[in-house]
Amino acid sequence: MSLPRLDIPLFDLIIPSTGQSITYRPFLVKEEKILLIAKEGDDEDGMLRATLQVIESCTNGEIDINSLTSFDIEYLFLNIRAKSVGEVIELRYKHTGDVNREGEKCSAVTTVSVNIEDIKVVTPENHDKKIMITDDVGVQMKYPQPKVYESIQESSTKATVEGIVDCIDYLFDKEQIYDATTTTREEMIQFVENMKTDQLNKIGQFFESMPVLQYETEYTCAGCGQVDKLNLKGLTDFF
Repeated sequence: MSLPRLDIPLFDLIIPSTGQSITYRPFLVKEEKILLIAKEGDDEDGMLRATLQVIESCTNGEIDINSLTSFDIEYLFLNIRAKSVGEVIELRYKHTGDVNREGEKCSAVTTVSVNIEDIKVVTPENHDKKIMITDDVGVQMKYPQPKVYESIQESSTKATVEGIVDCIDYLFDKEQIYDATTTTREEMIQFVENMKTDQLNKIGQFFESMPVLQYETEYTCAGCGQVDKLNLKGLTDFF
């Protein structure tokens, strides 16, 4: 006799970077085990692989996980977690500074409850994928995958240039469009390396202003009653 089948609820979600509608389920014990093992390993690469594995399983292969941006991954995982272990996250914060506004010493720790459903992907007003390098020449950017984004943030000039090239969708001028997929990588690298500092900074602004998970609130210190502002950005701030 076969064992009874457990019904698993399904939920709908929109992928922030593409607007694609997908269906997902909560993670199960087998997936939670994957996350716990990765967490015990204390390895960022291992945690990323585990997170992607859980997302792929919980979305039943509806999406190409290799095409997800960092903020897609954060948003998807956060929502999957909410339906798996609860919508509310309990965060603990020590009083800001050694003393309160009255000059009295305070080291109280306050628990702040954050509802995951209130956490949104925020796109800064100055963010634009289309960047004019000169008056006539521009680039259309695409969002980096997590590994590419990490290389862009490295101090190595070579890694930064390689990462930028990976994120250029196409180039254009007054006369035509130059698709990055039909242009040699060497030509693309040379194009980026020939930029002046102020031109490269324009591309840097694209990465600095990328959409991000964000939540803003105020909380009252449990020790002295001082009201502090809380601004959380990115997945790590919520755990």
